[in-house]
This record gives sequence, C-alpha cells and structure tokens, in this order.
Amino acid sequence: MSNNNRYQQFFIALRIWFIAVQLNTLLGTFFLSFSMSSGMMGYVIFYGTFYGVLVSLPALVLMFLLINRCVARKLKGITIFRIVLPAAAICAVIAWLLYMKFINEFDKENIYFLLIAIVSGVTAASTQYRSFLRLANYTEPFEETPL
Repeated sequence: MSNNNRYQQFFIALRIWFIAVQLNTLLGTFFLSFSMSSGMMGYVIFYGTFYGVLVSLPALVLMFLLINRCVARKLKGITIFRIVLPAAAICAVIAWLLYMKFINEFDKENIYFLLIAIVSGVTAASTQYRSFLRLANYTEPFEETPL
C-alpha cells in the first residue's frame, strides 16, 4: 500500500468526520432553535461545533482504521462503502454516548440528538460514495467508455 493511498484513506475519513460534525451542529441548532431565543444561536453553534469535534475525534480515528483495513484486504469500493455506512451510524452512537457522559445528563429528550447524530454520520458517509469507488480503483459499468 502506498503512502498516497493512505493519505487518500485519511482524507476520506476526515471529510466524513468534518461533514458529520457540521451537519450535526446545524441540525442540532435547528432542533434547539424552537426552544431558545435568536440571540443564543451563535453560542449554540459555537459550543455544538466545539463539543462535536471533541467527542467525535475517536470516530475519526475509528473510521480511518476501518477504511485502512478494508483497503488492505483489497475490498472493492462498493464493499468498503457498505461497511463504512453502518460503521458511521455506530460511530455516531459512540460519539453521542461520549457527549451524554461528558455533560452527565442522560435524559429521554436527548434521544433526538442521537437521531440527529446518526443521520449526520450516515449522510456524511454517503457523500463519499464515489471516493470509495476511486480508492479501490473500481469503476461503475456505466462509466466505462465503449470501444
């Protein structure tokens, strides 16, 4: 495995993580906007991003390691995508549990934030579909040029 391939793997994991954190912050802020004044939005966005980054760093590492192991096993891009998609949901649950432990407030109303985290993680992973295909040098049949 070349270093270039390892960098590609890391940047795919990084893009998934970055998109997930931003989407989680935006959806969480939108959810909270119904119960807060408009003057609090800046604080919610700042702290949502800050805590989102903090609790999801382990997910970034796990995602990179998962992608790396899949490539090392020479799996096709579509197979890697099918593995990463549910793993993104699991990483979102882990990040949510870390956040709940961090704020020390397990409340049934916080289940909405779990759903937001899962949607954010799965959506972020879904945006990298073509990156997985290129990573494993797999092309879709309709992308091939006829002779």
